[in-house]
Amino acid sequence: MNRQEAKKIIVEYAKLLAQSGMVTLYEGNLSLRCSDGYVITPSSTNKLTLKENEVIELDRDGIFANPECGKKISSEYRLHLEAYRVRPDVDACIHFHSTFATAYAVAGKAIEPKGDSTAIILYGEIPLCRYGRPRTDAIAADLKKYLPDHDAVLLENHGAMVVAKDMEAAFASAQIVEKTAQIEWLVKALGGESCLPDDEIEFLKQL
Repeated sequence: MNRQEAKKIIVEYAKLLAQSGMVTLYEGNLSLRCSDGYVITPSSTNKLTLKENEVIELDRDGIFANPECGKKISSEYRLHLEAYRVRPDVDACIHFHSTFATAYAVAGKAIEPKGDSTAIILYGEIPLCRYGRPRTDAIAADLKKYLPDHDAVLLENHGAMVVAKDMEAAFASAQIVEKTAQIEWLVKALGGESCLPDDEIEFLKQL
């Protein structure tokens, strides 16, 4: 898939992400790794009206390749490039600020399900990357610690990020992260989890 082909997918899923309620119109970003570089949503652009010719292109070295698009590169492009460097097996990345997942990130808490068998199977846990200042390389500094073994992470005081082989899988993963965060919060409000035994949790993590 080249950059031009990937732009169509970015536009499609940018709209779906905005419609899902996991981000407001202007926040969050999506990217794809392509055969000839990368594409990523631009900064400060309505995701519901995003056009293919407004999607940012980066060459294989991560250099802004289409400034004629008239848009600014996402301030968090470093986060995406580092994710692709750490995970050569993935081609899609979504960074989002959904309400419950972001609440965990702002509280400085990883999501560590002990009773939700589905969440345990899918993620085991969703670890918390240390805070890194936005618009700097620091925002991606902790990815190399967690991303090799996890497809989803929380970004302290910021939001969440998922990686996957393609954009459909990444979008589904983002939905599951937010649903897991909602369930964990509600479980705590109900008095706490009915925890599975440690050996069962370890077994589920291997499925």
